[in-house]
Amino acid sequence: MELPLSALKYEMQEAVSIATRRLQQLTTAAPLRVYAIAHCLSLMDTMIFAARTVSQQKTQSAYVEEFEEIPVSAYRNLLVYCDGGTVQWTTASAPTSVGGHSNRIGPPLATASSRRPDKDILPLAFDPDSAEVIIRTSDSVRLGISKEILRLSSPVLFGRLTAAPSSDKSDITAFVIDVDEPSDVMLLLLGLCHPDICPELADLPVVIAALEPAQKYHMKKATWYLCNNMQLLARDPSVDPVSLYFAACRFRIQDLAKVAAQRTLRKDLIKGSFLDVDFPGVSAGCLWRLLDYHQRCRVTVRALFDGGTTWISTEWTTKLKAHCTRSTKSVPCCWLGSYLRAIGREAWPNRTGPTNETALTAAIGSSDYYSSDRRCDGCSGTKGLTSIVSFSRYMEEMIDEREGMVELPWLTS
Repeated sequence: MELPLSALKYEMQEAVSIATRRLQQLTTAAPLRVYAIAHCLSLMDTMIFAARTVSQQKTQSAYVEEFEEIPVSAYRNLLVYCDGGTVQWTTASAPTSVGGHSNRIGPPLATASSRRPDKDILPLAFDPDSAEVIIRTSDSVRLGISKEILRLSSPVLFGRLTAAPSSDKSDITAFVIDVDEPSDVMLLLLGLCHPDICPELADLPVVIAALEPAQKYHMKKATWYLCNNMQLLARDPSVDPVSLYFAACRFRIQDLAKVAAQRTLRKDLIKGSFLDVDFPGVSAGCLWRLLDYHQRCRVTVRALFDGGTTWISTEWTTKLKAHCTRSTKSVPCCWLGSYLRAIGREAWPNRTGPTNETALTAAIGSSDYYSSDRRCDGCSGTKGLTSIVSFSRYMEEMIDEREGMVELPWLTS
């Protein structure tokens, strides 16, 4: 005998209540895990309770495996909340607003243009009127292509050819393939594979919108071009490196992720502009790894200013001591301490710090004979001043080298 629907509904509600109570009991011991699990199960109240506990315990920087199961937006919201901001809480199925104000959860990172191409301006290569195969897109645009070019372009689409003719009289001799993608995406993919079309460099949202179907349809040439296009975009300063990093994570392009991550250094990843955009297909673990990478880069650079001068090469130690009459075993020249302190005033010194006016002024010091910052006679000469400028360039290289040695965490499984 089947249970009435109302009984089944009651049993499910009771199960949810039991699960919720058990999760809440675990919140104090493992608030991050409870937060992630509650997000996946759409237990809004439990998730917010866990977020408050995370904020009280200040454990938002820790890592839990459940981060790989929730979207980057869920972790981003938690960080904003712990930083004192007001967020729009979301779960796997239901958004809600808290605190009378909501941060907009923006459009997906990869959004194809909604503009539907006019039949009259379709490339001649894709004229459907005399084509052997017609690809019918999700916005009902008909793109014509030959069987041979389709075979070379995509074994997946070629394998979907059917001998059944279309009911459309204009397609009576053509094979028809329906696809889920819009016409602008399919035009780009087919154009990348067509021998008579020379593709142009695409911007990041277009590349991301096209790369997933290119992989789905096993379009090797289009996939190679789009991945290469992303590598070229990494050199463009106008491209947002945070978006590029998440795109590289989404498509598992590790070398591109490292390049993009380096470009994000010293950007505020909690209050930055990317907060207004969601990143579909990217887990919270990707954001955690980027934040962890930032933290380790900052620590390794700070060590140049907080941990003595043992990091200075033997060659440079010898050069600095050559002109200084007040050098010691631990301090190779008289101006070095003032110079490093001036750069180290920044919480995370960057490569321009060693050559900025404040740092160089500290190195040059005062011309007053009684000043404690006054350089020795040896460092006051032309060779001494030259060594200051040369050492500042060495410092730039050291900051870059230290940050370059830091590995970006990468999820291999």
